[in-house]
Amino acid sequence: MGLDRDALHAIILAGGAGTRLWPLSTSRRPKQFLDLTGSGRTMLQETLVLLDGLVPIERVVVVTGRRYAGLVRAQLPGLPPENLLVEPRALNTAPAMAVATALVRARRPDAVIVNLPSDHYVGQAAEFRATVTAAATCAAARPVIVVAGVVPTSANTGFGYIEVGGGGREAGEPTVHRALSFTEKPSRSLARSFVASGRYLWNANYYTFHVDTFEAGLATHVPRLSGLLWPADGTGQAFVDGVYATAEAVSIDYALTQRARNLYVVAASFDWSDLGSWDQLYAVLAVRSADRAGNVLVVPDTRLIVTTDSARNLVIQTSPRAIALVGITDSIVVDTSDALMVARRDDLQQVRAVVARLAELDELYR
Repeated sequence: MGLDRDALHAIILAGGAGTRLWPLSTSRRPKQFLDLTGSGRTMLQETLVLLDGLVPIERVVVVTGRRYAGLVRAQLPGLPPENLLVEPRALNTAPAMAVATALVRARRPDAVIVNLPSDHYVGQAAEFRATVTAAATCAAARPVIVVAGVVPTSANTGFGYIEVGGGGREAGEPTVHRALSFTEKPSRSLARSFVASGRYLWNANYYTFHVDTFEAGLATHVPRLSGLLWPADGTGQAFVDGVYATAEAVSIDYALTQRARNLYVVAASFDWSDLGSWDQLYAVLAVRSADRAGNVLVVPDTRLIVTTDSARNLVIQTSPRAIALVGITDSIVVDTSDALMVARRDDLQQVRAVVARLAELDELYR
């Protein structure tokens, strides 16, 4: 059975409220609603662009929290109102994917779905579409869940690791492999062994599946959540509110991926980052916009930024004013109307601690 492209749908998860890119990204306006790369589009809008020519906006469902529904409507004006699902409360990725899948299934019982985060960086859109096409072709033909995997560049303990087995090509597209195992957020020593083996990929959190396969997986591994969804029409906000009234918070990785025996993986041929830290954003931007000293300036007026004996810094600014860097190296400077942060790139793990300390002054920063 080949892929019926009219059956291909997309779910975009846009409910995250991360503050790892504070002070630019806050719980009031998190990173998916920001232009982080200087493209002129927010990360949410960039995610939709990835689907150009693959999935029309009429077949895209966006899941977000109440606080961000207005931002989604403003940034995606072409999204049909019935395709925006609003979470009454944050319950992580499994319930979000589940209610969106139920909605799609009610409209198109033979749908194949690709699930996308709204705040990741993808460097080559054409390669991304080829990857999704290969995954969707496989998912349409077999009862499998296909994830996109990225070659690890470090022993990062914040990602899931997929052990890659044998595979074959789908319709001349990238090779789809059987996943031998999946380990979510391993210890540092285990992550190092995974990277050293050369047999593992990072889970980039792009899931592709037939709606029947996803339903069967939830029924097997998360029966309580599954029982809230089917049988149901899955249409409308009232349905979402009903599910969220009693559903438990759980990520799709822990609920399903780590337990599934029908997991497949396709190696991504595109540059990718989850932009989970300022250091990662610097790495993405430095490839194309660093000056001779390795400084990256994302500012309204570069003439106001003076660097002397300074190298490998990232300067982000929202309103133009003069900034002088003298003898500064390997640092991040973020200047917004609400706050100023200056940090060494190797100290960025402390950002969350800073945000926690400022929580009592929350209204001053939002």
